[in-house]
Amino acid sequence: MKARLAKLLSPIFGRKTPEGRDLDGVMERAWNAPDYVEQLGKLKVPTMLTDEERRMLVYLAEHTVPEGTAICDLGPFLGGSTFCLGTGLKRAGRSNPIHSYDLFELSPNGADWFKETFIYPFGFERFDGMEFVHVFDAINAVHGDLVSRYTGDVQRHSWTHGDIGLLFVDLSKDWPINDHVVREFFPAVRPGAFVVQQDILYPQTPWLFSTMYLLREKMPIVSYCEYHSAVFQCVGRIGPEDVERCLRANVSKELLLTAIDHFEGVFPYRLQKDYIRLMRTLVEGNPIDLPFWDYRIPPAYHVPLSL
Repeated sequence: MKARLAKLLSPIFGRKTPEGRDLDGVMERAWNAPDYVEQLGKLKVPTMLTDEERRMLVYLAEHTVPEGTAICDLGPFLGGSTFCLGTGLKRAGRSNPIHSYDLFELSPNGADWFKETFIYPFGFERFDGMEFVHVFDAINAVHGDLVSRYTGDVQRHSWTHGDIGLLFVDLSKDWPINDHVVREFFPAVRPGAFVVQQDILYPQTPWLFSTMYLLREKMPIVSYCEYHSAVFQCVGRIGPEDVERCLRANVSKELLLTAIDHFEGVFPYRLQKDYIRLMRTLVEGNPIDLPFWDYRIPPAYHVPLSL
């Protein structure tokens, strides 16, 4: 995998990585090494992240976060990603602050099923309503003052906490939110730091492909999990002109399709490529001028589950 990505990233990969972050370990997916898997076990916390994604977050927080920077967790949902990030810091004996942003609220559609599947099995008492901020607080109480929680629409929040040393993004579910994340958070990412896009392969979020394609010279892809998440490294500070190019108003359908083709050549697994092909189908079948990308997955379309 390392050789494959090195070829794709040339000549960027040939440069010394800023601040000497652990690029080799990230590219080799060292979080899957048998001893690391054995050390971490299953990391049993309420979350929709895969086991590999949880280990990845622990590893990144443990090995790559520069001193004097903050970790930004955009979309911890129940709190599992924040827990993993805090676990990594503790393993490294570090105390970088973690800032976590989410609605902390379930959608009425399927809320009861979600509680039964992801919350109650972990010993939480049954509760009425959609808000679950108490779940996040309970999960992350072990990390104490390391964690600051911000409730509500992320578009109402600005970043005022200095350089970001690790950014995890799992809430860019529509294009306006993605615009806000790129405008407000990306310029704060310190060169050398890593950015994780959790929804990058979700067929209904093609703006993530166009964004990371346009930023590929300053935030090239350096790794990925078998399912869902991809890891990028900031090698140059994101400026106003970079932000402007990524905004919805400046992205065409042609550019989206170019970005999709680019990333199909990066991801090696069969299921990853299946998701990307479905994304292309949805982009081709929808107009670019919708207020939101209101995709409808064709009911006859089948995504094979083989790898």
